[in-house]
Amino acid sequence: MTSIKYNGSCVCGQTTYEAFDLGDVSYCHCEQCRKMTGHYMA
Repeated sequence: MTSIKYNGSCVCGQTTYEAFDLGDVSYCHCEQCRKMTGHYMA
């Protein structure tokens, strides 16, 4: 199986990151997740 590589950076490019095989992604809108992320959906 081939790994998928994801790259990203902040807008100015000073900070970069890479991740491999992110797996399943889900969204939650429970109160605890909203408080933890500061967003209406985590």
